[in-house]
Amino acid sequence: MISQDTLTRGLRTDDFETSRLDQSSSFVLNGTYDNIDGDSFKVQNEEGNQYVYSAPYTVIGTVNIGRRKTIVFSASVENQSEIGIVENDKYTTLINDTDLRFNTDYPIKGLYKTLNGCETYIYFHDGVNPDRVVNIDKLDQYKNPNGTWDIEKLRLQSTEQIPFVRPVEVLEGQGELEIGKYYFVAEIIDNNLNSIQKSIVSEGVNIYTTTQLTFYDKIVGGENISNTL
Repeated sequence: MISQDTLTRGLRTDDFETSRLDQSSSFVLNGTYDNIDGDSFKVQNEEGNQYVYSAPYTVIGTVNIGRRKTIVFSASVENQSEIGIVENDKYTTLINDTDLRFNTDYPIKGLYKTLNGCETYIYFHDGVNPDRVVNIDKLDQYKNPNGTWDIEKLRLQSTEQIPFVRPVEVLEGQGELEIGKYYFVAEIIDNNLNSIQKSIVSEGVNIYTTTQLTFYDKIVGGENISNTL
């Protein structure tokens, strides 16, 4: 039997050993074609069990964020909820608050993104609570002035009402807008300039050289583009 550490040609279970390609194998102990994220088709070790850390409650979800770091979600039947991080096999609490409303009957799924070059955002949901996102590098932004957690700030979808544009009033003789027809939209964005809510487009507002009170057949038209030779 030939033993090797590197396997790049996959499994070949039907060939004689003498006709097998180099770096292929007829048997792989604890081998699997898939990884935890489902995005790899190389043969690799299947995950095993090894005691590393202890979470305060029942673990109901994890998100691997790389560099030996894992976000851990845990809950208890007494409505205790916690988000923690495992770094270099050491567990640290990030957020512990009953308002998270985690439930041992509803596992949490999530993913992470790195934004602004160095900030790690965790997006997660359990199918019961609102979808949420937390920047683990700036946790203080989710606290109230007295230091308690404001879990509503973790909501991914804002509760802000959809903005709207009131009827536009033209102030005669004021402003420097060029003649033309103008439309307006109000938009709410977050700190990362992501659009949260946006109003519908307003009705068009005509701007011309004569006043808005001028009869239609007396309005003087024009162009807002000057042609030069």
